[in-house]
Formats: sequence, C-alpha cells, structure tokens
Amino acid sequence: MLHKLYGLRIPIVFSTAMLALISIALLFTLPPTLGTLAPALVDSDNTVCRVLSDGSSECYPMIFQATHEFQPIRPEQQLPKGLHIRINVATGLKEAKLVSSTETEGEPESMVVALSGSDQVAASNQDKTIQLQSKPDEFTIDHGRNDAPIAAESVQKEAVKKTGVTGDINKPVLIHRPDGETHASTHGVGLGTHQLSAFDLTLKELQSHPNHTTLMRILDHLDNVVSQIDYGIDFAKSEYGIPALLDLMRGDDLEVREHAVLIISSAMSNNPQAQEAASRFGLIYELWKLFELQTDLVHQKRFFSAFGVTIRSNVKAILSFSDDNGFKGLSKMVAYFKRNRLPELIKIRILSLFGDMIDPDMFTTDSKSDAPVSSIHTASADTIKEWCKICSVNWSGTYTTPYKEARDRGMQLLQKQGLCPS
Repeated sequence: MLHKLYGLRIPIVFSTAMLALISIALLFTLPPTLGTLAPALVDSDNTVCRVLSDGSSECYPMIFQATHEFQPIRPEQQLPKGLHIRINVATGLKEAKLVSSTETEGEPESMVVALSGSDQVAASNQDKTIQLQSKPDEFTIDHGRNDAPIAAESVQKEAVKKTGVTGDINKPVLIHRPDGETHASTHGVGLGTHQLSAFDLTLKELQSHPNHTTLMRILDHLDNVVSQIDYGIDFAKSEYGIPALLDLMRGDDLEVREHAVLIISSAMSNNPQAQEAASRFGLIYELWKLFELQTDLVHQKRFFSAFGVTIRSNVKAILSFSDDNGFKGLSKMVAYFKRNRLPELIKIRILSLFGDMIDPDMFTTDSKSDAPVSSIHTASADTIKEWCKICSVNWSGTYTTPYKEARDRGMQLLQKQGLCPS
C-alpha cells in the first residue's frame, strides 16, 4: 500500500536487511500524519529525532543551524562556538543566533554587556531577555532587538550617573580581552581589571536597588556565570559584588535572599583564589552570622552550605574563624549546636565541617614537635571540653547512622591530637 502511495517499485521478495533500510527510509519521508505511526525514532550521527508528548514526532539537525535571527535551541542540539545565546523570558526557551558584524568587527575576544535600565525602562520594555555567549568567557545581558537603541541610551545614561563612565550610547559596553598569553602574564587568573569592567558595572547595579524583576534577572545571570573559575574570581575581586549580595541576604525577601546565597556558594566552591579575594569583606564571618539568623530548614541548609564551601579546605579562613582571640568561631559553633530543636540534618553538617576544620592533616607541622597543629588548638580549653562532650557516645539522644559517623570522626580527630580522653 505504502509503495503505491509513494510511487515506489518494490520487489515482492525482500531480505531482512532490505526491509530494515526501507523502514528507516519511510520514517523520514512519510508525511507527519503517517510518521506518527512509527513506534520509535532512531538518532543518526547528524540528526536528532524524538517523540513528542502528543505522540507526534520531529527530526532536526544535531548541529544548530544558526542565522542572523534568534531561533529556539532544541533538545540535544550541539552549538557551534561564537553564537549569541539568550533565554527568552516570555517563553523560557533558550535561543541562539549568529553574532552580528557590529558586535564582532575588530573585537574577536570581547565581553558584551548592556546593563539593565532604570525602573521606567524596565517597566516599558516587555521584550527584555537575558543573553549569554556560547563562549564561556563572554557575558551579555540583552534588552531585545526592537528597542535596543533606546534601551542602550537609557542604560548608558544610568551608568554615567552611577559610575561617571562615559561612552558611545549606541553600542553595548565592549571589554577587549587580550590573548591568553598576555592575559596570563599581565593579569594572572581572572577576567582582567586594566580596563572598564562591564562585569563590575553589572555588579554595581545590584547596589542601585533595581526593581524586583530587574534584580532577579541580574541574579539569574550571575548564577549562570560565577561558577566558572574566572568569573568567580572577578566576582570576589569586585568592590560591589559581595557587599551587594550580603545586603540582599540581610533583606526580608526570601526569594532574593536564597538566590543571593546560592550565588555565593557557586562563586566560592572549589575556587581558592575567589575565597582569598573574598576574605577582605569578612565573608566567612558574615555568612556564619547570617546562618545563625535563619529560622527555617531550607535557608539554614543554604547558608550553612555557603559557609562550608567558603571555609572548607581554606586553612587561613579556618584558623581566622576558629581563633579564640578573634571571632571564637568554634565556640559559636558549640553554642549553635546545643540549640533546642535543632534539626539533625544541620547537626550532621556541623559535625562534618567541624571534622574537616580540625583535621591535622590539613595544617602545617609544629617545628618543635613535628606534629600537625590544627585549628582546634586556637580554641579555649572550655570550648575543647564542650566539643569532647558533643562527640562523646554518651551525648544524650538517639541518632541516625550518618550522625554517629560524623560524631565518631570528630572524636577520633580530637583524640588523635590528645585533646579528649580515650
């Protein structure tokens, strides 16, 4: 029947191999109404095929075919380098297009940032989208094509008013990036600070109290980029980023507070240079104080996680936090641990981090005894005594296996350093 419909002359006798080939050929040539009869679709090297929720199917190239207009990026598609990628706020879909000549001419290694405008511009411009580059070292917030000149002018005026920096209002802020060798030898790790930093301008705008919609767009975008090592370092070096997020974390808006602390976690995680740069803001102390203020489990977890990734494996931070002549951090941890109705999950996390903080293998040796000296030795005798009680098997309560394991590890590390009785 099908061979008559499509004018194919097919012999009466088929081999198994021929039948398989014909079935695949028909799959890609049948009209949509007939194609839906296929029970399954097979991806080739150059094509992605999938069955939709309504039972229909679609196939498209595996490599995204970019044009000068934004097109949606389909599932499993691979993107060539150098495209402009944005998240369409209206649809929630990622879209991409070719970089226009005005954006790339003479500037093959640039970061492009158009900052969000005033609240009035944000309210009138309903086509704003967050835009990313497919290269990991580029950063863009786009305001939509239709009103880009107006938005750019408003944005530039806002930026001049806030920063004193002037420039061409008809172009986005372009930050040239030198080649890798020059970049490494001149600026070390990070995005570079020898010119106006568009990233810095965006961070500074967090301090200008933008409306909620604009604020969430900026936070969403930061969350997407600060987990990259260079952006994490640049974020921590900025005079605006961490102070602005600390202010947001002290605010009453729970959604903003949670978003801000997640950005801190992403920027500090496995990034020692970002942790070092953030130390001048007293970040570990501020995170602990903010953690103590949280009253619900979700935010307790979020803030303790941010504190943990900032201090864990950071010897300087651990010693500074723990020192009983300074912040008395280990004493504060004891007091918090002994709070009434503290969820066991939080207790487990505190015990786990405590073990990491006092592990002598992380620290240098004492020149007199050649024995490792950990942060616990900076605490007072009373604080050490309290930790010995907490890590004792006689501590009141019935606990889960993860709790017991974290507790026992703490006791082993304390006994290893001769601080608790065996």
